[in-house]
Amino acid sequence: METMTKKTKIILGSAGGCLLALAVALGIWQPWKKPADDQPDPPSVQTPADQPDQPQKEGPTLSVAGEKIPCTIFEGDGWSIYVPEGWTAEAEAAGGAFVLRSGGKELARVEVVQSSPAAYEGAYIACSAQKLSDTEERRERVFYSGGAEDAWEVRCQTPRAEWDAYQRLMTALARTLTVGGKRPFAELYPVASEPDWQEAEGKTVLWMDKDGYAVSDEAEKAVEAGMNAWDDSFKALHTGKYRLEDLGWAASITCLEDEAYVDVFSAGVWYGLTEAGQTGISEACADPDRLEVKDGWYTDHAPLYVAVRHDGGIVTGVTAFRDESGIPLGEPDFVTLLLAERDRA
Repeated sequence: METMTKKTKIILGSAGGCLLALAVALGIWQPWKKPADDQPDPPSVQTPADQPDQPQKEGPTLSVAGEKIPCTIFEGDGWSIYVPEGWTAEAEAAGGAFVLRSGGKELARVEVVQSSPAAYEGAYIACSAQKLSDTEERRERVFYSGGAEDAWEVRCQTPRAEWDAYQRLMTALARTLTVGGKRPFAELYPVASEPDWQEAEGKTVLWMDKDGYAVSDEAEKAVEAGMNAWDDSFKALHTGKYRLEDLGWAASITCLEDEAYVDVFSAGVWYGLTEAGQTGISEACADPDRLEVKDGWYTDHAPLYVAVRHDGGIVTGVTAFRDESGIPLGEPDFVTLLLAERDRA
C-alpha cells in the first residue's frame, strides 16, 4: 500500500465504499437473510393414527324377510346381477352360475341363462318339483323373458329340504338381473309356488280359496277318453282296467298371457293286459323300447299331465294331455306345449 499512488488509493477507497453499500443492499434484500421467525409454518401432516376413521363404502344389500343381505354386483357380457357375499361364481357358456355351499354340500344355486333365438316369446315364472333319483329331489323356480331376438332366464334351485330356507332370497336375486339397463323380472307377479294340495283316500285334491278341486277325477276322465279312442284290435289286448301312479303336483306357472295361475299335476299310467296282450303288446306299440311290462300290466312311461287353470278361487279351465317328448317342466318348450294343448282342447 505504501507504493500506491494517491489516485490508486482514492479509487480503491471509492470501490470499497461501493462494495460496502452493495453488501448492505444485499443484506436487506436476500431472502435467506430473513430471521427464522419470518418463515411460514410448514403444512401440518397427520399420521395415520391421528387421522379420523373414514367410513367404509358399503356394497349393495337386499332386504329379505326383514334381514339385510350384503351383496356384490357381478357383471357379465351386457348383464349384471346381485350375488350375496359368501357365494361362489362359476363360469357358464352363456351366462353364469352362483352357488352357496356348506361343508361340501350345495345348498342353493342361481343360474343366469341367455339363449337365442327365444323358444317362447313372452314372460312367465315357473316352479317345479324335479326328481333326480329315488332318494333325491330338488325344487326349481324359473324366471323367463323372451323377445324377438333372444331370451333371458334366471334359474333358482335347491334340494327340496333347503327350499324354504333360500327360495325368498333367490327370488330377490332374480329380480336384480339387469339387461341393457332394464330389470325384466323386477315387476313380474305373482310368483309361482307349490299350491295347497292333498292326496288322501285315493283322491288328489287342489285346494282353492274356499273349495277343493278333485284333480284325480280329471285324470281318470282323460285316461278313459284315450282308451275309448283305441281301435278294436288294440282294445283286444287290454283288460279295460288301468291305474294311476303317483298323481301329484309337478309344476306351477304364472304370468302367462290370459292365465293367472296354472297348476300342473302329473301321473304315470299303467294298463291291464290280457294273456294275448302280454305277448302282443310290444308288436302293437309304435315304440316298444319305451314299454315296461310287469305282472300283467304295462306302461309306456309317458306322463299324464292335468293342467288346472284358475284365478286363485275359481277354476277357469282344465287341460289333460300326455307327453312322450320328455320336455322338463318349466322349460319354454313345455310352456309352448301347454298352451298348444289348451288351444287344441
